[in-house]
Amino acid sequence: VGFHTQFHANNFTESVDRFMESRIERADAAISYGGQVTLVHSYPISIEWPAELLKCLPSVEECRARVRRRFKIPAGAKLCVGVERLDYTKGILDRFHALEELFIRHPE
Repeated sequence: VGFHTQFHANNFTESVDRFMESRIERADAAISYGGQVTLVHSYPISIEWPAELLKCLPSVEECRARVRRRFKIPAGAKLCVGVERLDYTKGILDRFHALEELFIRHPE
């Protein structure tokens, strides 16, 4: 079983320990139950960007200026940017509805 943080992996293991009659080998991150062994690990979904590469990048201000020039966005315009997977199971429709509501409430 994989979780995106060690905290969540530990929480799962603790929950199994608390609520199920099982054998837990913490050193191996293994849970034995009903004749089956399940390994529990964390698999972070983010990758830390190497610091030396960040030093070579233009400043945030320069990046903003480039985006505005490229897409002909006026200097006074507000821009919202989101980066995520387009996965319907991750609430993308809810996010679109939330943006719609934001624009209705704050048209400025």
